[in-house]
Amino acid sequence: GGIRPAPTAFDQPVMAQIRSYNTSFTVKEVYNAINNGVYKTGFATAQAAYEEAFAALFSALDTVEDRLSRQRYLCGSRMTEADWRLFATLIRFDAVYFSHFKCNRRRIADYPYLSNYVRELYQVPGVAASGEELLSLAGESDADLVIMRGHDGAS
Repeated sequence: GGIRPAPTAFDQPVMAQIRSYNTSFTVKEVYNAINNGVYKTGFATAQAAYEEAFAALFSALDTVEDRLSRQRYLCGSRMTEADWRLFATLIRFDAVYFSHFKCNRRRIADYPYLSNYVRELYQVPGVAASGEELLSLAGESDADLVIMRGHDGAS
């Protein structure tokens, strides 16, 4: 009998990794430089604002690429909310932000670790249908899904 405590989503080692992640390259920085950075770049009304947002965006992508070269997910060996927050932008990057928002230094497909990371998250059950729906709402074709399916088009 008795009431059992609700299970927690994170154990202590994962929480330590998240705290480390939050101090070295914060979720807020990912949001500002990447998630919101694509919009700052795409909707900049002055050249200086565009260049500043563009540089911050690609610096942040380079930082995440470096992190993913050493660990599987943003916060270590387990998927966390931080991964899904970033995924929402990365899944649309090549199809939408690269050309329409002039975030065109490199595609996510050109980053070995970021592209593998997006492909892995895309393979989580239920995500592929959502990803294709997001791109179709943005007016993009199935050809734009190459990053998620792999360069050869295989799922």
